[in-house]
Amino acid sequence: TAVTGVQTGVFRSETPPRFLRGDAPLYPLTQVYAHNSGSAEVEFTIGTDGRAHDIRVISATYPYFGSHTVLAMATWKFEPARKHGQPVPVTMRQTIQFISPRKKD
Repeated sequence: TAVTGVQTGVFRSETPPRFLRGDAPLYPLTQVYAHNSGSAEVEFTIGTDGRAHDIRVISATYPYFGSHTVLAMATWKFEPARKHGQPVPVTMRQTIQFISPRKKD
């Protein structure tokens, strides 16, 4: 399985946030066994503490892609965005792609 992501956000800061560490979302077992790929788009705020806050699912091709993404993001740590050298909160959207391994013949 592979998990990829794309970030979008409007940065009203001099320095955008930078991902430091965190867990990847768990791939739902039913989707692994069915060889289904999918995605989840979430919106969240990176606080001045570098943590993801107010995480909410915008869309998901399977409900557990969304909920598993939210659970994983709760572990994520960022270097916060900065403006004039001070940490500032920034709201972002992230799309996580869940890519199923190919079925073996």
